[in-house]
Amino acid sequence: MLKYTLKRVFQLLPVLFLVASIVFLLMRLIPGDPAMLMLSGQGAVTPEMIQELHDKLGLDDPLHIQYLNFIGNALQGDFGSSNRLKAPVFRILIRQFPYTAELAAAGMLLSVVIGMPLGILSALKRGSWFDSVSMVVAMFGVSVPLFWFGLMLLLLFSFRLGWLPPTSSGLDLRSLVLPAVTLGFSQAGLIARLTRSSMLETLRQDYVVTARSKGLRERNVTLRHALRNALIPVVTVLGLQLGTMFAGAAVTETVFSRPGIGRVIVNAVVWKDYPLVQGAVLFSALAFLTVNFAVDIVYAWLDPRIHYT
Repeated sequence: MLKYTLKRVFQLLPVLFLVASIVFLLMRLIPGDPAMLMLSGQGAVTPEMIQELHDKLGLDDPLHIQYLNFIGNALQGDFGSSNRLKAPVFRILIRQFPYTAELAAAGMLLSVVIGMPLGILSALKRGSWFDSVSMVVAMFGVSVPLFWFGLMLLLLFSFRLGWLPPTSSGLDLRSLVLPAVTLGFSQAGLIARLTRSSMLETLRQDYVVTARSKGLRERNVTLRHALRNALIPVVTVLGLQLGTMFAGAAVTETVFSRPGIGRVIVNAVVWKDYPLVQGAVLFSALAFLTVNFAVDIVYAWLDPRIHYT
């Protein structure tokens, strides 16, 4: 396991390098001058002011020099300082991460609590009205756009009924409900469909038929024999979906005016804040890769036949 762990760590490095390079180039392709955006709203802007800011930020350096400076600093764990917020990028990300982590965890928990039982019951009641209704709901969750669903929840539960706050300014459970439902509902539909498909395939396997022929209770057959093996592809998707949660958090945090890394990235792109965008995307990529690594470890627990070398 140690050998495999070290191997995976070394595999992360080229992926992070590729992500850093792509983000660096994409930010330079976005039209607009970061210096002009920073100086906007400060009265008359002169060419001298723009040039002074260019020199300060190194925007006039050749592109390859800017790239080498960025990669060299990133290798030392230094993402620079935000041009707009005037604070170290790492400090900003650490301050915002708990909000995004809370939202992603709540959304994931909700998607599992809804999606897995729905998928299991649909597989056990295949062809029934419950199966049909469940899959229609799951398809709706997969298809509906996050921003539209979030706005509909805001309209109903905040503005019409007044049950829940429309915005969030901190780690408040009441303000977490609507963003978590928005983020988790779409993932619940995918998990439900995948769990149903995996369970149907597992229930047809010989070892499940043998367990039933031995006279075991249906509950034991389902939970101890079928479900554990059916969970392996589901766990794979759960790991990927947690990374998707971080991406979806950008939309959800913007709709609900909630602090977090997703909203920081959106605002930083609008401001053309190069250091903040680059640092936030690298931070999110590292979190995503770490989750995938953890999923690989869970495989071995779910299926003892899986061994890593």
